This record gives sequence, structure tokens and C-alpha cells, in this order.
Amino acid sequence: NANPKGEALSALYRQFQPAWMATVAMWKAVQLLEKHRILGDDASYARAAGFLRDLLSRPRLCPGQRGKWWERLGMDLLHLGRSREALDACTEAVSDEHVRGGWRISSEMRRHRAYARVKKEDPAAARAYRDLYLQAPPKGYQPREPVVLEVSKTLILVPTLRKTLTPPRTLTMGAASAALGGGGGGGGSAGPGFGAPVRFLSPVDDGQAVGVEAFVLQHYALPRKGGWRGCHSESIVWARLFTLLLWDVIFDDTVPFVFQTPFQRAPLDFGTDAFAAARAER
Repeated sequence: NANPKGEALSALYRQFQPAWMATVAMWKAVQLLEKHRILGDDASYARAAGFLRDLLSRPRLCPGQRGKWWERLGMDLLHLGRSREALDACTEAVSDEHVRGGWRISSEMRRHRAYARVKKEDPAAARAYRDLYLQAPPKGYQPREPVVLEVSKTLILVPTLRKTLTPPRTLTMGAASAALGGGGGGGGSAGPGFGAPVRFLSPVDDGQAVGVEAFVLQHYALPRKGGWRGCHSESIVWARLFTLLLWDVIFDDTVPFVFQTPFQRAPLDFGTDAFAAARAER
């Protein structure tokens, strides 16, 4: 269907077809291979990369997942030491029309890292990619010097992208690093012992190790820092404000077929291209 609205709506209905379910099952297999490496490290990454290439060869199935699939493919190839293939994959990801927003920025950043590795391993081969590497990044963004977070005598570089013309900023906070915890905790920055969350000594309770979010809250709650009050809520507040402000659009029951049961938390097309297309005339 050449009609953009018709194409978007057909993408909505494809998620109820057997091929879509098979795609989801294959993606679950990739996650199992990467997380548990049940075939051994290299064999598991190689099999996962093969599955991801298969998934990416079907652009009409689960298009909203393609950014994540490209990212995982690039990471798996780097794990396997296939830097040039990883660079090719990241370059394809940047040109994929279904890779948007944060996934597009992530693909651009990973492409730069893959290029740096290729340049280190094979400078002659890297020259063939130089023009690709120097192409403009996603529209409205450009690489900049990373924000520097100074923790005691340790510098943690946080790579970022900024909108054009936004002046660079430097955030400097003094903190004493606590012992690294074990395992791959969620949300922590990776330091020595990759995968372990960095813990900081609380500026309020001496000797207590806290995560970065708690440290920032306690730091700015100090009277000499302004006595700010805050809470660690991830994105809950913004998600709820978004829902309240757009309630009439999200839960518009005049859009056909998107509400099938009274137990839905959102319309079936929420988060897909079909959502805007179905409401463009309302």
C-alpha cells in the first residue's frame, strides 16, 4: 500500500501474525544466547549475530526494535573481534529509516568507537572508512567533548552528544569512592572491574556507601549547596505528566480497532507509526 496511513495501519495489524510472533521468539533466543552464553562465549555471540542479521533482513517485522537489534549486532561483532563488520553494521544502522531517536544517536556513537578500533588494528583498512566516519552525525546533533565528572582523583568521562550551538558544560563534584560492589548492578557507572556499579561515600552519613543518584540528592540537599529537595524517580513523573496532558489523544475511543478489551493500558497502536497516522485528521 503506497498510502503512508495505510502502510502504518498495516504495520499495526502485522503484529498479530505468526511471522511477528516468530520474530519475537528469535529475539528472545538472542537475549538468552548473549546473557547466558550457553554455547560458550564465541559460539554464543556468533549464533546471536546470525540471528540478528536474520531479524534485520525483515524490515516489515517489529520495526520499532531495529535500533536495539543493530546495537546488539554491533556489540556482538566487537566481542568476536570482527571490528570491520561491526563498523559496517553501525553504518547501516545510521542509514536505517526505522532507527530513530536515542537508538540513532547510540548507533552513531558506536560507529565512532568501532572506527577507532579498526584504526588501531589496521590503519590501512581504516582509511577506506574515513569518508564514512567523517559524515555528518544525526541531524541536529554533533559530537562534543564529554562531560567530565571528577570523583576524588578519578576522572570519569561521560560521552555525550549535544544539540548544535549548545555551549559545553563541565560538572565537577568531589566525592570519595567506596569499594566497588560485585556483579553487574543496574544503573551504575562502570569503573575498574567492568560491570560493577560505582559506589560513593555519603556526604551525610560517614562510611555509608550509596549509589550515584542518592549521592547527588544528598550533595545538593546540604545547606551550603542550596538545600535542594529531590527524589529519584527515573522517568515516572514525566511519563505520568505526558499521559495526563495527552489523555484525550491516547484514549480516543473513536479510533477503530485499537481498543479490543477494557483491560488495555494503552491503544494497540501506541508507540508505532500507526498512532499518529490514525489520528492525523482528528
